[in-house]
Amino acid sequence: MSRWPVRTVAERFWSHVQRGPDCWEWTGGKTTGGYGLFSHGPSSRRAHRAAWIITHGPIPHGLDVCHHCDNPPCCNPDHLFLGTRQDNMTDAQLKGRVKPGPRMPGEVHPGAKLTWEAVAAIRASEGVSQYELARRYGVSRPLIGYVLRRTAWLDSDRPGHGEKA
Repeated sequence: MSRWPVRTVAERFWSHVQRGPDCWEWTGGKTTGGYGLFSHGPSSRRAHRAAWIITHGPIPHGLDVCHHCDNPPCCNPDHLFLGTRQDNMTDAQLKGRVKPGPRMPGEVHPGAKLTWEAVAAIRASEGVSQYELARRYGVSRPLIGYVLRRTAWLDSDRPGHGEKA
């Protein structure tokens, strides 16, 4: 017989949660953003996600576990809800936690690797593979696809587009 007490995953998890009158704070390790980290075997996950799984079962694919309380270390199941990534970002914006940044399309974006001249040349390149265009311009193949399909580097974002002469 083992001398060490055998605890379930749930017992081990909840032993790291300090239950308050409102939020239930994770007392174990945390991310730099303040979210709790719970390790089980070779894997680890954010504590609020573990709290959801222990309380409600698996998290459906494509959904996030969000906080009503906006308190990252909180693991109180009553403060958690499921939503899409967009739901989570909209919730954060409505609560003033995330401010939408200025839109910086095209060449004005600090991370832009293309110019409007290069975009025009890419769109005019017939018979050249997206992989070859990506190599020529030093960007990813998916970005070339976005440029060609006009889901990135939109014509409406080009300076002077739509202005009257």
